[in-house]
Amino acid sequence: GTVEVMGKAFNISDSPSLEGWNLVEQEIINAGTYTLTASNGTNTIEKKVTVSPAEISITGATVQDKTYDGTTDATVGTVSFTGLVNGESLTLGEGYTATATFADKNVDDSKSATVTVALSDTVKNYTLASDGKTTTATAAIHPLPVVLNWGTISFTYDGSEKTVTATVTNRVGEDEITLSYTGNTGTAVNSYTATVTGLDNTNYTLDNATGTTQAWSIGE
Repeated sequence: GTVEVMGKAFNISDSPSLEGWNLVEQEIINAGTYTLTASNGTNTIEKKVTVSPAEISITGATVQDKTYDGTTDATVGTVSFTGLVNGESLTLGEGYTATATFADKNVDDSKSATVTVALSDTVKNYTLASDGKTTTATAAIHPLPVVLNWGTISFTYDGSEKTVTATVTNRVGEDEITLSYTGNTGTAVNSYTATVTGLDNTNYTLDNATGTTQAWSIGE
């Protein structure tokens, strides 16, 4: 490149000179303002040169799958950029920060999430395009395996029907969950086995659940 000083064009290259003027060599790589100095041995002239940050854009992002937790919070995996030069790259947490939010809190195999990116203060050579600070990604929200706790499991016979039930101890907030059972009612003196066979809230699952089966009894 060249820089013009008092009407004279100086070539910014190895050992530049023009009509007795010498330009002090200076490596210009990063964005910022530099002062170039030209001298003919008697006079010195300075010229400020500004290198602007390169504009980059987001080309895509990934977010991590999660288990239902009642929130729309999402965790960013990676973000891809276009416009980086000389094979450079940006690292999440160092070169940029990224947050993500799912469209809603509910279970879905392919839930859309909005990813918002900001370059770190330490990144001086790049700036995000004004219309390119967000992107979308998809990930799964898996149902939460329930943890069950059973109530009274030992009764004394009195001729009336007895029922055992369980509660979901790890439900989120005020979520409502109705359980269905087999073997959870009885009248006669006997040993029984109750099993939770279903639930009506799709944000929860009996797969890998804890405490789905419980022995109980009616004694004399």
